[in-house]
Amino acid sequence: MRRSAAAGLTLCLLLTACGGTGSRLADPETERLLSVQLGALDDKISGRERVKARSLLSEVQERKAARTARGVWEKSDEEWAGLEALTAYYDELTAKYLGDGEDVGDWGYEDPPQRTLTVYQVLDGTDLRVLHSRERTAAERSNDQIMWSGMLDLLPEGAFQAFDRFTVFTDGPDEMVAYVQMTDWDGTRWEIALDPEDTGDDDWTRETIVHEYGHYLALNADQVDYSGETRTETYCEEGMTARPGSYLDTFYRMFWTDLLDDRLADMDSYGFLLRHPDDFVTEYAATDPVEDLAESFACYVLYDAPPETETAVWAQKWRFFDRWPDLAEFRAQVQERLASHAVGEARS
Repeated sequence: MRRSAAAGLTLCLLLTACGGTGSRLADPETERLLSVQLGALDDKISGRERVKARSLLSEVQERKAARTARGVWEKSDEEWAGLEALTAYYDELTAKYLGDGEDVGDWGYEDPPQRTLTVYQVLDGTDLRVLHSRERTAAERSNDQIMWSGMLDLLPEGAFQAFDRFTVFTDGPDEMVAYVQMTDWDGTRWEIALDPEDTGDDDWTRETIVHEYGHYLALNADQVDYSGETRTETYCEEGMTARPGSYLDTFYRMFWTDLLDDRLADMDSYGFLLRHPDDFVTEYAATDPVEDLAESFACYVLYDAPPETETAVWAQKWRFFDRWPDLAEFRAQVQERLASHAVGEARS
């Protein structure tokens, strides 16, 4: 799920002229933020490069502090321009020090057109009834049922009680594998969709299903407000505000407050991941907080815990979910199902 998002903390800046260079001497908080955003670049760039990066960041932080002090969530054109200039400079330094001097490029995602094959109504969270369908063979429709049964076998009993629809679609192999989305206006009722052309690998299919279900858990009506009200105090996207204390807002506050603006300034830049190689369980997790939470949740549910000696940010994200008893129980039930071989196979 990819949407523009912005939120942040008001920072008090202490800015002083630095000699005759016209640059700025940052206060300790700005220097800390700069180090965090530089990530793997922090101990590699020159003093002159650091001065320039600090100056760009200070200008951005001034505008942000003034905006958030007024309780305004949406950035001005000037703030966006400053952020884009800052991220472009980070990417220039990333190419120089981490990318062998080459352009760091982008993610390479494509967006081919999708075709809906069959839409099923979900009855009582378990049974399917065809709502509408293209011409498809009996074998194809049978495979739809196999995919659905595999999801029921994998996730705890009753997991799909809030789902109205199961959609089978395709955009060709190796593109979008699955998605979830609301079927109402407030996140109470949901749809899950799966592309049969991407379900040949059982492990990958299971990761995808748990990833998408993680979206549902983090974005349903109990966790998120879709009334359109935006706030600077919690994580927001256009048309969606995470509730205080929700999974998403807590995850954002722990792992993304210092990084989100840099990510949003150029969503296609691969340089962001190169600057923070130990922060994410997968490359796709570096997309934004919503995808990071879902990818981290899939790893948490399906795989063994990292050793206690592992202190990297990606490992902290894995452990994040243990603070929630309901999520720990969800993991335990999925692990039990996997261990008992109750999980069916999804076949293409």
